[in-house]
Amino acid sequence: NLDDYQKIIDTLEPKAALKEDQIKFDFPVTQSQQYSFAKSNELRQKSNNRYDVVVKCRFDLIWHPGLTFYLPEELHDNTLYASHVDFKRCPPIVLDRFFFGVPQVIDKIASIEDYTVQKLNDSKKLSWRVDRFKGLYPEEILFEYLNKNRIIIGNNQRCETIVRAACRHLDVEKDFDMIRSIESEYYK
Repeated sequence: NLDDYQKIIDTLEPKAALKEDQIKFDFPVTQSQQYSFAKSNELRQKSNNRYDVVVKCRFDLIWHPGLTFYLPEELHDNTLYASHVDFKRCPPIVLDRFFFGVPQVIDKIASIEDYTVQKLNDSKKLSWRVDRFKGLYPEEILFEYLNKNRIIIGNNQRCETIVRAACRHLDVEKDFDMIRSIESEYYK
C-alpha cells in the first residue's frame, strides 16, 4: 500500500527507489528475489555515485544488536563475500541472504535471472530436484552460477549472526532444515 511505501521511503531516505506492481513469475520465490536484486542494482548503476563495495541484503533479515560489521582489509576484484557457504552439502550452497563484493562482481551476480530461469525450466522438464518452491533452491543455483562465472567465494564468518525474524533463535548451520521448513510455510 502507498502509505506503507511512503513510510519506508521517509524512514530510510534511499538515494533512489522503485515501486512496481507485483509481477507473476513462473518460479515466484526464486525469480522475484532475483528480479528485485537486479532492479536494485540497476538503480545503483544509474546513480552518479561510485561505490567501493556493494552489499546485497534481504529485507527480512534481523541484524544482531551486538554485531560489528568488518570488511576485509582488501576486497578482491573477483570475489563474492557471503555470510554462509556450505561446501559439505550436495550440491553445495551459498546463502543468498547477505553478501557483498566490489561493484563488478555484484553486476555479474545481478544478471543471474536468465540463468536461473533456464536451470529451473530444465529441472522442471527432467523432474529433477524440483522442490515445493517449484524449482531448485536459489542457494544451489547461486553456487553453480558463481563457479560457472569463475567468481571466488569468500566466507565472511563474522556475518553468521544474521537470521530471519521467524528463525531468530535457530542456528543457521545446525538448524538449516528447520529454517527451510519455516521459510516454506512463509512462502506458501
